[in-house]
Amino acid sequence: MTKKVKISDKAQEASYIVAELITKRMKPHTLTEEVVAPACCEIVRLFCGEEAAKEVSRIPLSDNTMSRRIADMSHDIEGQVCLALQSLSKFSLQVDESTDVSGKAQLLAFVHMIYEGNILENFLCCKALLERTTADKIFWCVDQYYWNQQICHGKSVLEYVPMGRRPWLAQSLVLCH
Repeated sequence: MTKKVKISDKAQEASYIVAELITKRMKPHTLTEEVVAPACCEIVRLFCGEEAAKEVSRIPLSDNTMSRRIADMSHDIEGQVCLALQSLSKFSLQVDESTDVSGKAQLLAFVHMIYEGNILENFLCCKALLERTTADKIFWCVDQYYWNQQICHGKSVLEYVPMGRRPWLAQSLVLCH
């Protein structure tokens, strides 16, 4: 059974703003419940009084809420980038593999595009590589992502840059879709 709580639009917006600030600074989302929320309440209590501090304490800043907010924003940004890619005639996709803290291979994808007259570079996705990190497996992973996101093949150039190398210094394996 889930509990539904009505919160104000301002409290909801404040919660997303805190999640965005935490994420942009690459800090753990657990800081919100442990540090940010208590600090905000004390500062508001000092400057504005007890009633305002009670209002601030109603802002949803729990660890689980912050995790959901960050996931929501990430999904929304990915959707916007994929929508832009669907409308473009050409774009470049740069991929790299990395190993996470548990030792599993991850494929990181960055997209370069000219969109509305601006040259943009965006992080596109991070996908687990379940097997070896061969060119075939990387291509298959990208192919599956394109299929799921309805991104047309033939519009992109895939550039594989070996881990730890700068794109402009690396010898690249370029695969044209």
